[in-house]
Amino acid sequence: MKARLSFFLARRYLMAKWSLMSTLSILMISFGIITLITVLSIMNGFHSTFKKKILETNTYHLMMQPSYGDDYSIDNITAILSKNKEIISVVPYHNGEGILKSRWVTRGIILKALPGDVFSLDEGFKREIRITDGTFDLTSDDNIILGQELAVEAGARVGDYIPVLTFKGEDVSLAKPTFKLFRVAGLFKTGYWEYDKNMAYISLDAAYTFFGVGRNELDIGIKVQNINRVDRVLSWIRDNVGFIHLLWALKKPKRIDMYLGAVRREYQGKGINAIMMETLFHAFKKYGVKTIHANPMLETNRSVLNQWKFFESRPHKRRRVFIKHL
Repeated sequence: MKARLSFFLARRYLMAKWSLMSTLSILMISFGIITLITVLSIMNGFHSTFKKKILETNTYHLMMQPSYGDDYSIDNITAILSKNKEIISVVPYHNGEGILKSRWVTRGIILKALPGDVFSLDEGFKREIRITDGTFDLTSDDNIILGQELAVEAGARVGDYIPVLTFKGEDVSLAKPTFKLFRVAGLFKTGYWEYDKNMAYISLDAAYTFFGVGRNELDIGIKVQNINRVDRVLSWIRDNVGFIHLLWALKKPKRIDMYLGAVRREYQGKGINAIMMETLFHAFKKYGVKTIHANPMLETNRSVLNQWKFFESRPHKRRRVFIKHL
């Protein structure tokens, strides 16, 4: 009935006596709709590509943390998860932070520890990350893979050795500093400036000694074939693995830990960052988020700090680097 009515109205106005005004009206409406559809398609494609790149290179569909018991160790959980055909990737990893020092710069970086065979474990990660120089070799605990922009800023090339400092322990006041000299084995590029300037990869063996974590303290990243069926996979994990500490990105948490946000260089300064932040804030409000834990920001970066000026905020952690020349 609705289709017949629509066809009747369209035929009545299209087949009516010709007039210049009606023809121009139809053409203007048509061009307006075509423009709207084109813009929406471009924005949806940009959003889908951006989301896919982040999911494949820097995070996972599901994240879980094993317990310290033998029944729920990483090896046992991995064996259980491999039985589900909808799960295409299971990767143990650890996120940490460090201070990289070179002849040209001293700056904080985000270190992600991955297994040496991560390319065989995670096809999506292998497909989306691009090696611009050297190799993505994490078989040695002395190797580090730097982002392309980070390497340029630090003046580091493949084969160079760079020192990295971190602190072991949750309490910064009691944390023990740890220093390690890494060899640059390769440079990577994701296409997103913030990632390429702040990210570096090391091996899990290096994380054990560098961050002082045990194997059962690692997190487990899970990717599924169809992200729209992630809730089904989650139910299966709960039924088969048991009551473990499970972090699900699609749930409704009261606290959000924000990581890096990235905008391609050609889109910077065009309002994309404002659109991203507005979208995030609307989502936070919709799902009842009460607290946001932001990632490190420079005290002099007013453009970033101004994003939070309309919120009740306070610095909860401050980092200082002191150099003593001997």
